Amino acid sequence: MKSLLLIPLFLGSLSVCAQESFRKSYEIPGAIQMEGLESRTLDQDLTIAVAGPANIHEEPVAGKMIIKRITSGPQQITIVEGIAVMNGSGTSVVIPAGSKITTKESIHLKKEAKVKYAEVANHPNILPADKLKIKTKTEATYPDGAVLEFKEELDLPGGKAQRVKRITVDQAFRDTLKIPVALDFESTKADKGFVKFDEDKIWINPNLINFESEGMYYYQLTNRQTLKLKFTEWTVSALTLPIKYRFSGDKDGKSLSEEFTTSVNLNLFAGYAFSGLSKFHHREKVGNVTNTRKWTVGGLIGASTVTLNKGNTTAAQDPIKDDTEITKGLLSLGGGVTYSFNKINIGLFTGWDLSVGDRAQDWNYNKKQWLGIAVGYSLLSY
Repeated sequence: MKSLLLIPLFLGSLSVCAQESFRKSYEIPGAIQMEGLESRTLDQDLTIAVAGPANIHEEPVAGKMIIKRITSGPQQITIVEGIAVMNGSGTSVVIPAGSKITTKESIHLKKEAKVKYAEVANHPNILPADKLKIKTKTEATYPDGAVLEFKEELDLPGGKAQRVKRITVDQAFRDTLKIPVALDFESTKADKGFVKFDEDKIWINPNLINFESEGMYYYQLTNRQTLKLKFTEWTVSALTLPIKYRFSGDKDGKSLSEEFTTSVNLNLFAGYAFSGLSKFHHREKVGNVTNTRKWTVGGLIGASTVTLNKGNTTAAQDPIKDDTEITKGLLSLGGGVTYSFNKINIGLFTGWDLSVGDRAQDWNYNKKQWLGIAVGYSLLSY
């Protein structure tokens, strides 16, 4: 019988929630594994370019350290069967034909940095193919023998003056140039920070606990690729509970039946989102999509009124027996948990109403537990 009585609670507890979410603090892993795993057997040798030892994972097998996993760009390759070998220069790994491998796509956190041209050739985090591109582009832009002209301002006794300075390009000049590059950034520990989704990049503003203060950090997505990031946050919401279900029980030896009550009330809910997840989906030309869901637990405090009459004071020592009605204030205290998907919110709450003033104890359900559900649509930005 009680389960049937609860049905109107779900259908009738509609509320509009005014929600203010403080900035989400996202977890920022160095690499994120994408869903889906490809497995295949090689019909010919596979050569994989690597930036350096940090991209190679070895495991002990039969007393020897054997290459088992390789990170190359957005791919992580695991060798299930077979033995891979590294070339003499340490710039590539060869997996022989007949080996069984699995490939999983991953998105690496990147750092926007500038590296001196003289350091590019031996930089451990720049792939050989990228080094070649940088070399080709730089030498084409600044060929040997080219003359560069720029104006230089001078402070003279008679005032300021300008002169044209000329520089002839050579290797020494190119070595001083700072080349913008995107480097994979591997944090030693999980960190947190704030994010902004713009075009194909999710920009990261980290807390700088495990990050360097210089440079910009970001994840870069390809078309139709989705990145998932976990977050936590504090949330404050104003909500109403139009219908409350009150449990049956007893008071001073007199039995109380279960009941539904409807009233106008205003509650302030403050909670902590302990399980938040945002999905950032990149779509070229037509615009990106971000979907966010979270579970929030917290407490509420609210205010409303109740009208005492002969129907709801039957368990009082001095119940109302005529048509007299007395309006009393109620203070609501309680807590609950909510689930939110974008701007849609649903919450389950429980608490107690405390009547205030003379004859406060006469109300049958004073300090008795209630159950309520709030369903709402946030009118504010999420």
